[in-house]
Amino acid sequence: MNKISAGGVFVLCLFLGIIFDQVAIGILAGLLLGAAAGKVTAKSREEGSDA
Repeated sequence: MNKISAGGVFVLCLFLGIIFDQVAIGILAGLLLGAAAGKVTAKSREEGSDA
């Protein structure tokens, strides 16, 4: 299963924030969730299990 990158999570949250007229909340959620996704992706790359 492919994992979405931290940037992808941020853009997704930003897009949802624009749709629901809550851009500031979308940016904050994107930063927090993007950081969490970045940590998960980095951990999986360290272990060598990109699949």
